[in-house]
Amino acid sequence: MTIAKYPQYIGLDVSPTAVKMCYHRFKTDKAKSFYVYNSMAFHDNARLFHADLTMSLDVLYHLVEREIFENYLIHLFDAADKYVIIYASNYNQAEEPIHQHENRRSFSEFVDKNMKGWKLKEVIKNKYPVSEYGAKGSLSDYFIYEKA
Repeated sequence: MTIAKYPQYIGLDVSPTAVKMCYHRFKTDKAKSFYVYNSMAFHDNARLFHADLTMSLDVLYHLVEREIFENYLIHLFDAADKYVIIYASNYNQAEEPIHQHENRRSFSEFVDKNMKGWKLKEVIKNKYPVSEYGAKGSLSDYFIYEKA
């Protein structure tokens, strides 16, 4: 939010603490709004939350319950009018998650099967992969989807 310039920005986060921090940091910026998000209690039939672009940055592997993971992806794509950008790992973990708050899944399989009218336009590989940078690296890449 501080690096890129957006004409309007709506931030959704599961953490009330994160929302409060963002509110305080940007409270004088009238182009930015922040809301607490709960995928199990989010129903936006009126499409109040929509934009040309929606983004999910380093979120998916934290969604350990399948239903929450799937609802989140549905909401992410439903809110987008033109583009969705996802920064995430895209593979299924070989074993049970070591950490209770992490579970890596192949989100593209779910998107391909369930998000009709969307196509993967581009994958931008991470400049700092774990294979080269160890703990300072990331397992994620950028996946850019476009509405067909």
